[in-house]
Amino acid sequence: MAVLTRITDFIPNTLIVSQEVDDEFNQLVNLLSGVSTNKDTLLKYNNATDPALRVDQLGAGLIQQWLNNGTARASLSALGRLTLPAGIGATPSADVINNLGKYFVDPAVRATIANTTETTFSTVSTSANVFAADGDFLIYLTNFKTAANANTKRFRVYFGATVLYDSGALALNNIFVYVMGFMYRRTSTVVTGAAMSLDPGGGAATLTSLADAGGQNFATTNVFQTTGLNGTASAADIQQFGLVTIKGSL
Repeated sequence: MAVLTRITDFIPNTLIVSQEVDDEFNQLVNLLSGVSTNKDTLLKYNNATDPALRVDQLGAGLIQQWLNNGTARASLSALGRLTLPAGIGATPSADVINNLGKYFVDPAVRATIANTTETTFSTVSTSANVFAADGDFLIYLTNFKTAANANTKRFRVYFGATVLYDSGALALNNIFVYVMGFMYRRTSTVVTGAAMSLDPGGGAATLTSLADAGGQNFATTNVFQTTGLNGTASAADIQQFGLVTIKGSL
């Protein structure tokens, strides 16, 4: 890519050729509209305190948006501000821009009904190409409580058809369990991660590692969800108390 330069230097007290003026303006118009394929811009500003570039949005609208392959990676929000690591600019090959993207909260209490069919608690639909790059990740936090009986209960977390966390069918009697985990795109077809469940009352903790799960299609919509499954047709044997997810990008 060539840096944008002047095509014709205008000389005072000489005739201005309209075609030369047109060529100059076309460079700028094409660059701003995304048509230019052979020019690049380099912004330099020699000031120790003032920023080189400032952007303001008049009226309603996004102030800033990070784009990757046509997909919005982060909008300006409490978790969408772009942050620069300390010393950025010193090592361009290693410098990165971190951003936390969309987050989702389901504050409702959700419970199984009186059957032995897997009950969906919370669902989050992730748009196509949200996981556009290797390393894009999702962090999730949730907790559930089991009824005071000897029935078996099972709590699971899914991304598409991939099981991220599975408590197993356990006879959890009046137990409160905290679950937290993460998943990330390792390649264009593989998701991996880990999850931990903690029983604060009993002090027991379980760590589950998600082996590489292949066959993923990040270019389409995927559903993240939590579910509960009763071993006996007893209502509210499993109750989920809230779900929080945070999507992050490299």
